[in-house]
Amino acid sequence: MAVDQEEIARALSLSRSTVSRSLSGHPAIHPETRARVLAVANDLGYRMREHNRGRRAAPQRVATIGVLIATQSFAHSPHPEAGQEMLAGLSDAASARDTVLDTHFIHPEAAASLADPEARPSGWRDRLWRGAILIYQHAPESVAALAREMPVVSLVHQYPEPSLDCIDTDPAHGMDLLVARLLAAGHRRIGFVNRVYRGAQPSWIYARFAGYVQALTKQGLPFLPDAVLNVLSGPRTPNEALADAILRIRDQQRVTAFVCGADHQAFMVQRLLAERGARVPAELSITGFDGTPLPPGLPELTTIRNPLREMGVAAFRRLFNRIQDPGQPVRHILHQGRLVPGATVAPPP
Repeated sequence: MAVDQEEIARALSLSRSTVSRSLSGHPAIHPETRARVLAVANDLGYRMREHNRGRRAAPQRVATIGVLIATQSFAHSPHPEAGQEMLAGLSDAASARDTVLDTHFIHPEAAASLADPEARPSGWRDRLWRGAILIYQHAPESVAALAREMPVVSLVHQYPEPSLDCIDTDPAHGMDLLVARLLAAGHRRIGFVNRVYRGAQPSWIYARFAGYVQALTKQGLPFLPDAVLNVLSGPRTPNEALADAILRIRDQQRVTAFVCGADHQAFMVQRLLAERGARVPAELSITGFDGTPLPPGLPELTTIRNPLREMGVAAFRRLFNRIQDPGQPVRHILHQGRLVPGATVAPPP
């Protein structure tokens, strides 16, 4: 049986009119409410009605831009809070410009199929969008097809072909803060940990790794290639074996701290180390990157908190400028995060 808006309203204890306005991108709806409605709608399997094919679109008094979110739903994302915050910032900016966000979650199994016009959201297919914004990492062939038809701005992820405007956190600044924090605690030999992902590694991991190497150099600390996991060329360390590899590097390379490429990686590393009886930060200091909410049972992570809502606003503004002047050069706009001192850094044992 098809899911209707009444069912979504009951699940969230909201009025049907609030649900309807949220799904249509009405500017009066609070961004956080809209994000909750979108998440539950996708979890329940709700599908927006497609525009009738072949019918001429009615004139619109407000602009519409597409927002493509590369996950089945926020509940299926390893870092849902980031997507929700960025979408909230987009919604804030869209409301100020009287613009509708036509938002679609893209199931990973269907990501590449968007290169086929028949599989696209109707707003794209029927040329109702004036531009599009991408959240999370999309299939390159789908991104290329979208960019051939309209201005596109990506949040966090960079795509080599075609080159797109991108809004991201400044990885060099963030790594400067983290390495300086570790150095102040007495650490001189610092490693880098990245997990293995299905498919291509995300572009941001290389940017953050480059920031880590730059920060070590600026502080006069050694770069230790043998203390880097799952970034450099060579065999990959499976995620379940990361703790053993980290402890081996600690013993062989005398490394006392590790920078993780993202918070969700640091959370996994902490749990794996705890299973091996290694204590954080008494035996090893750990840092993350992103400012993701802390899972239960873990100490507060030393990390960089990204200005996600601000980045969402910036993505909308950049797209608006791109629509107004398509000939502008491509820009990669970086926002500075702030250090969260946390409780996972202590002096070396």
